[in-house]
Amino acid sequence: MHQLISGERLDIRRQFGPTGLESLNLHLGRAPSGTHLWIVAAGPSGSRPAPTQLARTGPGTAEIRLGHAPVADVTRLVIGCSWRGRAGWTGTLTLASLNTFPAAADLTVPAASGPADRERTLLLCELYLHDRRWRMRVQGEETRGGPEGAAALLGVPAASLRPPPVPVSRTAVSPAQSRPGPAAGAVPPVAAGTNPAPPPAAQPAAPPPPPTSVTRPTGAATPPGSPPPAAPSPTAEATQDSVLTRFQRAWQALLGPADPVPARATPDVPGGQAHPGALTARTLQDLRRRLDLIAQDLRPAAGLDVTATRLRVRHGQLLETHARILKEARDLEEQRGRLSALNLLAAQEPSLRAVENEIERAVRALQEAVDALATELVTGRLEDSRARLGAEDRYLRSLRPGGDRSLTDPSPAPATPPAVPGATPLQPPAARKAPAPDRPDPADDGLVIPWLNRDS
Repeated sequence: MHQLISGERLDIRRQFGPTGLESLNLHLGRAPSGTHLWIVAAGPSGSRPAPTQLARTGPGTAEIRLGHAPVADVTRLVIGCSWRGRAGWTGTLTLASLNTFPAAADLTVPAASGPADRERTLLLCELYLHDRRWRMRVQGEETRGGPEGAAALLGVPAASLRPPPVPVSRTAVSPAQSRPGPAAGAVPPVAAGTNPAPPPAAQPAAPPPPPTSVTRPTGAATPPGSPPPAAPSPTAEATQDSVLTRFQRAWQALLGPADPVPARATPDVPGGQAHPGALTARTLQDLRRRLDLIAQDLRPAAGLDVTATRLRVRHGQLLETHARILKEARDLEEQRGRLSALNLLAAQEPSLRAVENEIERAVRALQEAVDALATELVTGRLEDSRARLGAEDRYLRSLRPGGDRSLTDPSPAPATPPAVPGATPLQPPAARKAPAPDRPDPADDGLVIPWLNRDS
């Protein structure tokens, strides 16, 4: 299962395959009872509740068919839910398609102050068309003002976003009980010409109520002749105060009353940790962690290493790029908060998406650069280790009794050129005629004079 976080974006076709465009199933788990799941469709002609051929909703579930969106002139779908209550809750938003792994996001809604039947609204996710491809953005943010605030933000009637009313349980009263009876002691009127009915027999007196048990203080003596105190009977309040009720009270006391605050940081909250949009804060945190690990491997050595110095300079540049991207992402979230407060978010949504897409491209480029730096660092260390181990191997070979055999092995014989079929083999050149040997002269008693005895 692919775990999603707030602000993450993904491609529907890449995540769920072609079947995700035909039928995308959505399930909202662990939501309060009476939660109303709704889908708003937006396009060039305006916003309206999603038509039935595009989306079908049920209690906590929905089926979305993005293949019908072009026919219905829809380029954007906003999925949310509304409920009544001020207690906080934790749920799960799951999206799945046929024969694909599902994707899920955890939802956390804080407690709120106000009446017990307060209407609240939560934006779950958004499906939009970008470059002719359907993408999804996880939101998980509560809107200010409940259904009215969400309706003003999306441009639809507030009645389509309201949760169902709370059913009121009334005790059934029979017609006989609804008629007022005669007053106590009154005599009903007697018609003329009729004998009055005899008065009703006296009813026996009701038994006296049981004596009320009085709890004596601890350690007090029981008066003589009085019956032993009866065991206290469980009252209605003690019966209702179950383990679950006590746990809920302790949890509410721990959390305390809190107004619903959007997840994005606003200008009036300095130093707020805003969730960067674009590719998700998790990717940026992972890149920062990897850069910190690389920094530990690039500690300055005792000697001068040109390669290590060059890698340290590149590492510093990547750190600066990471800081700039993170600042741009947080500034974008602050701008989104300002536009939401001014009710201009819907009008500026295309510009915000363009900036978010640029941030995504920058994050991907930064990720590729970090991969290249880590690969070069590891590869260089492996080459250095191989060279050192080779030197040790040659040194150990030299310590053998016969020395290093690699240095005394005979050189391989030169390769003989292959014979060409049908060609005449080359013959070595004819040897030069050797000079005639010196012959001794008999007249000189065998004395050999080379330059005299040589034939001309």
